[in-house]
Amino acid sequence: MTISAPRVSVSEGLQQLTQRDLYQMYDRWIGGMPPARDAELVSNLMQQMANPFAIAEASARIYGDMLPIFDVLRETDSMVGYDFISEAVTQWQLPPAAIVDCLRALHETGLVARIEVHDSAEVVWGIPHQVESLLDYAPQPSSGTTSPLALHGWLHQYLSTKVPRDAVDAAAQNMYVMLSDPANMASRIASLDDDCREALTRVVVEYGGVITKELFDKELSRYDSFKLHQSLEKASLGGITDLNLEAFGLRHNAPTIIVVHEVVLHILDNADPISEKDIHHSVSVGTDFVASYLRFSAHLENEKIRFTNKGAIYKTTGKRLAEDLLLPDNKELSKFEMLELEFQFARDTRLVEGSGERNFIVSDKGKEFLRRDLLEKLRLMLDWIIEEYSLRGDMSHQVRMRRSALRFLKLFEPNRWYDAMHLPYIVRNHHFSLLSSGQVSPLQNGSFPVRSSSDARELSWNLLLWLRKDLHLLGIIDLAYRENGSVHAIRLSNMGSELLGMTTLEEKSQTGHIVVNPDFEIVLFPALASHRLIYVLDCFCQRERTDSLFHFRLNQQSVLRALSGGFTHEDILAVLTMNSPTPLPQNVCYELRAWANA
Repeated sequence: MTISAPRVSVSEGLQQLTQRDLYQMYDRWIGGMPPARDAELVSNLMQQMANPFAIAEASARIYGDMLPIFDVLRETDSMVGYDFISEAVTQWQLPPAAIVDCLRALHETGLVARIEVHDSAEVVWGIPHQVESLLDYAPQPSSGTTSPLALHGWLHQYLSTKVPRDAVDAAAQNMYVMLSDPANMASRIASLDDDCREALTRVVVEYGGVITKELFDKELSRYDSFKLHQSLEKASLGGITDLNLEAFGLRHNAPTIIVVHEVVLHILDNADPISEKDIHHSVSVGTDFVASYLRFSAHLENEKIRFTNKGAIYKTTGKRLAEDLLLPDNKELSKFEMLELEFQFARDTRLVEGSGERNFIVSDKGKEFLRRDLLEKLRLMLDWIIEEYSLRGDMSHQVRMRRSALRFLKLFEPNRWYDAMHLPYIVRNHHFSLLSSGQVSPLQNGSFPVRSSSDARELSWNLLLWLRKDLHLLGIIDLAYRENGSVHAIRLSNMGSELLGMTTLEEKSQTGHIVVNPDFEIVLFPALASHRLIYVLDCFCQRERTDSLFHFRLNQQSVLRALSGGFTHEDILAVLTMNSPTPLPQNVCYELRAWANA
């Protein structure tokens, strides 16, 4: 029998939480010390959950297998039970454990309520109606913000001295509709004289559309800043404004040349495309980092590896273990540094636990993690790496910007290279628009900013560092380099596109096919969505080489490693049979059975 209940309000959903859960929810949505009284805590949360910017930010926590489940809840007018949800996502072929994990993760975002049905042991899930009404809010700072960095806010500020106060809102909205049109923006940019148009392009491409007047006069001295201000203001493209972000711990308090966010997006999106001939070489990690975790886990399970008193990996041991990883050394990280990240992820998420003898063993939670599919593992690793703190940068800004980066990545066209600073600039400007429009509370500490605090440039550079070292490592984005070794461009990978919910079911089914030879070689002929099949083959095969095809080999050691990681003989046989257009060689089937029973 299908269990359902009427949709609840945000207040009713919060009242179902334990005090510990309320504190965690407060930390995610507001941060800082929660009020002592539960009633005040719930009231503050309700107020924040009515903020469309906060809702948009929380929605950035939804990716991977959470997306089809969330879509089902959005399409349902009531709270529904597990059976209804499981049946509704049948076509996505999600394992039961993945559905349970995703429902738990969706509940933790605060966007999905979970309640127990009266007189029943059943639990139902649904989206509170207040949240549902705000979910379609666009991720770009636009008509919802009063920040001068966004067109609507800039118009509001400009018109406040031109028209009566009670007419400002309507006038700003009417002008916004017209001026935000791409063709209109292109026409206004074209109306600038050559010098101003060239200065505008440089301000956007080299500084992301935000530069202090002092820095402009120093580094772009061939242009007249006052003339540019007048031209931008006349064309409703931006201008000079006083921007003070010191209350948020940032070193920025000066007259600033601003190009409104919509114009920055327009110029960057319409820049000359980066072609393959502009790229010296590119790097795609694919599923290698995620698949390598199984190898690292197998070493912990099958060997007695000694660690230092502080729980760190000895360098000699680490370098030996790192040789078994699928990832080669690259410009961003060495194999040993990648291994350390695998281990840090395992420790922080309690996938391993200390045995008391200066070594670690795989925990029950870790064994459960090994049985998850690719997208579930990737989602959990992404959750961790968003809050990874070893890189430089103020985490109070960087974590929020990292989540925003995932939302803006959804605007990227698949398989298109974008300038490396494109994403950091638009995310930083979006972040600034939230700060300058009052959507983020100032810091309580009156000593900020300090000399080590970030400025506008450093914020975007620090985000690029995270994109290069962490998001790239998960295979979500690919990197392209110039001949001098600097990062030139990024693009969203096919796996990243699926993780962010940009892949259709038809595209997801294009996994390619394999040929299994009697000598135990497996050749994969890849297609659009081969990443899942590559990942599974890496789990129970040895990858020999990669060119236009992927070459793997089955051997006893690789099969035993997969068996210790949660695979069964039947799982391996099913993968090979389902993806091979011809029957499997008899000797391969026989040896697989023999290795599994050894």
